[in-house]
Amino acid sequence: MPGGTKNNFAHLEGSVTFPAELDQIGRWILCDAVTSGGSLISVAGDQAEALLGDLLKAGVEASLIGETTAEHPEHIVVV
Repeated sequence: MPGGTKNNFAHLEGSVTFPAELDQIGRWILCDAVTSGGSLISVAGDQAEALLGDLLKAGVEASLIGETTAEHPEHIVVV
């Protein structure tokens, strides 16, 4: 595993909750340094469907995987 990915993972410690069933490789993939964060993006909820449509039309493999909530401010919960 590249050192940058491990650094990204370490930087996010305490800011991200991963599901128990997601193994370490899956967790590192979400912190992949090669994409410089390009694997995950966030937009306002009312813009999510439009962005997803635009990405899919452009041939980008994309899906909605979560949402931000007041319950977890400044924290990412991977589902």
